[in-house]
Amino acid sequence: MESLSIHDNSSGVKSTKKTFNNAFHSWLGSIHSPSNPKTSDGKEPSVTLSPSHVLGFRSHDSRNNLFKIDQDHVVYPSAALGVVQNTKTGEQKFFNQHTDDIVALTIHPDDHNIIATGQLGKEVIIYIWNAKDLSVIAKLSAGKLQGVASLSFSPKDGKYLLAAFRDDKSTIQLWDWKKQTMIKSEINSYRVFSARFSPFITSKKDLSFVSFGEKHINFWTIDGSDATTAAAAWTKKKGILGTSNTISAIHSYLPLSPSTTVFGANDGTILVMEQVNIAHITKSAYNGPVMSLCKVTDQIYASAGDGKVSFWSSTDHTSTTYHGHAQIVIPDVSSSTPIRSLRVADGNILVGTQTSDIVIISFNEQEPQFQSIAHGHGGDVNCAFFANNGELVTSSADETVRIWKKNGSTWEQVEKIKVGGPSESVTLSPDTKTIVVGLNNGYIQVYKRQDSGAVATFIQEVLISKDAKKISVLKFSPDGSRLAIGSHNDDIVLANLNVDGKLVEKFTTCSGHKSAILHIDWSVDGNYLQSNCEAYELLFWDAKTSLQITQSHTLKDTEWATWSCKLGWPVQGIWSKGEDGSDINSVYRSNSQDLLVTGDDTFNVNLFKYPVNNENTNKRIYKGHSSHVTSVMFSKDDKYIVTTGSGDRTIIIWSVQNQ
Repeated sequence: MESLSIHDNSSGVKSTKKTFNNAFHSWLGSIHSPSNPKTSDGKEPSVTLSPSHVLGFRSHDSRNNLFKIDQDHVVYPSAALGVVQNTKTGEQKFFNQHTDDIVALTIHPDDHNIIATGQLGKEVIIYIWNAKDLSVIAKLSAGKLQGVASLSFSPKDGKYLLAAFRDDKSTIQLWDWKKQTMIKSEINSYRVFSARFSPFITSKKDLSFVSFGEKHINFWTIDGSDATTAAAAWTKKKGILGTSNTISAIHSYLPLSPSTTVFGANDGTILVMEQVNIAHITKSAYNGPVMSLCKVTDQIYASAGDGKVSFWSSTDHTSTTYHGHAQIVIPDVSSSTPIRSLRVADGNILVGTQTSDIVIISFNEQEPQFQSIAHGHGGDVNCAFFANNGELVTSSADETVRIWKKNGSTWEQVEKIKVGGPSESVTLSPDTKTIVVGLNNGYIQVYKRQDSGAVATFIQEVLISKDAKKISVLKFSPDGSRLAIGSHNDDIVLANLNVDGKLVEKFTTCSGHKSAILHIDWSVDGNYLQSNCEAYELLFWDAKTSLQITQSHTLKDTEWATWSCKLGWPVQGIWSKGEDGSDINSVYRSNSQDLLVTGDDTFNVNLFKYPVNNENTNKRIYKGHSSHVTSVMFSKDDKYIVTTGSGDRTIIIWSVQNQ
C-alpha cells in the first residue's frame, strides 16, 4: 500500500492523506481544485433518509414466505427488509434489523402481528418482531448454519419455533423463542427444504412435524412426558416414496387430517399419503416442480412452473378430474414464471411469483377476481433512473424495463417493456419522450413516446459494441440532442438524435480508457464530458471533436450538469479507511448540489454533504440492501433517492427528510 495525498494538483497544498491501492491512485493526477472551491466542514448532513417504498419480493430462492396479517395488510421479505404493506393504499413499513437476505418468514398462528424472519449469513440470526410497531420481540442466534430454509410456529399457542437450515448437515432446531432458548437440534442426511409443524397437534406432549426436501419425506414425533425438554427423544419415520425414479425432491406439503397429507414433487407428481405410505399418486400432474399447495373449502390448489394455479376436489383423492376452473391464469404473469407461494387468506388465495409479482385471487364472483399488490424484477437489478417528470425507470437481467409512477403512498408499475436481453443501463431524454436501453450484448434499443408518460413504441435497435460487450452507461446531454454511450469495450460513443428520437448512425468515439466505462457526466453547456472506467481513470473529453483533453486543469471551473463519477475533486473523501476504488460502486450528487449519495459493496447507502473533498468527512449510513448497491440517484426535486441492490433484486426508494 502507498500513502498518497488527497486534494489538489495545482497549488501544492496537501490537506489530508489517505492510503490507496497502487492500482487506484492514477486519477489523483487529474484532479484540480476549482478557483473558488466550496468548503466542506466534514460534518454529517442535517437531512436523513428513510425507506419510503420497496419494489421487489424475495422469492427466487425461497418459498411460501408471503402472508396476510389481516384484511388490509400483507408481510413479505425484500432484500434485508421485512415489508409490511397495506393492500388497499400500497403504503409500506419496514423491519430493518437484519444484516443479510431474509430468506424465511412465517407468522404466529394466533397473533398474526408476530412475525418470524431468518436470514442468510455465516452467523444466522432469527428475529421475532411485531408488525404493528416493528419492535424486536426476540433475537435467536442459531449459529454458523449458512442460512434459514424455513420457519414454523407450533399451532394453537405458537409457543415454539421450528427452524430448518441450509448448512451441510441440514440442521433442524426447536426453540422456545420467548425464552430465546434452543431446546433441541437434529441433523439430516439429505437437504431439507422445509420443516413444518402439523396443525393437528393437541398438546405440548405431541409436537409432531414433517420435514421434506431432497430425496425424502420424514414424519417426526417428539416423545416424552414433556416434549419440550432437551431430554425428549425425537422419533423419525421415513415416508415410503416407492420405486419412482423421477422423484428426486419434495417441494410442498399440505396436511388434510392427522393421518392424511398431500405432497408436491420435483417432476410435477402429486402424492397423497396415509401415515407414511402413498395412498394415491398422480404422475407428472404438472410440467415442473409443484412449489406450493393450499386448501380453500373443498378445493386443493397447487402451483408449479407455468404461472397458473390449478385445483381439484379434496374429497376425492383418487380422482384426476379437475372441477370448476381447472386452471386459473393470472393476468400479466408469464406462462414460464414459477409460482413460489400460495397462501389461504380469508377464503382468498395470496399468490407470490418468482418474478416478484404478488396477487390476491378472490372468489366472490363466478369468475376469479385478481388484485395486484406488488410487482418487481425477476433478475438482478443494476440500474434505476429518475426522469424529469418524476417517473422511475429500471432495467434488469430479467430482460425487461419497468416504468414506475408515484401514486399516493405507493409506486405503481405503469409499463413493462420486454427488451429481449439482459440490461444494466437505461435512461430517458430530458423531455422524457425517448427511452434508451443498453443491452449486455452490445446493442441499444430506442423507444419513443408521443407525450411524456405515454406508452412507449419501439423504433430502433443499433449495435454499438461490435465485439458484443455490454452497454454499461447511457447519458443524454443536457439539451437532449446527444447521447453518450459507455460500454465494456473501453470506448464512449457519441450519437446525435434526430427529431423522431432515433440515433443518427454517424457516431464519433472517445477512445483512451484502459478498461470498461462505468460513469459519464456532461458539462452544463454540453461541450465536455468526464468519465471513469474500471482501471480507475478520470478522463475528460471535448464533446465536439471526441478528443481527450489531457490538460485537465483547464476544466477545473467547469460546471457539470450531474456528478455521477466516483473519481474527482469533490468526491475524494467518499472512501472509508482501508477501502479502494472497487468498494464504491455508484455516486450521485443532489440537484441542489449540497448532498452526495453513494452505494457500496458492503450493502450500504451512504449520505454526505457535498462536496466530499477530505478524508475525515462524516456520513450517514443506511442499511436495507443485502447485496452490492450498484446504482444510486436523486429525483429531480431531491425529495427521493433510488438505489438498486443487484443480486438482491430489490429497488429501494428512500425519502429525503429534514431533521
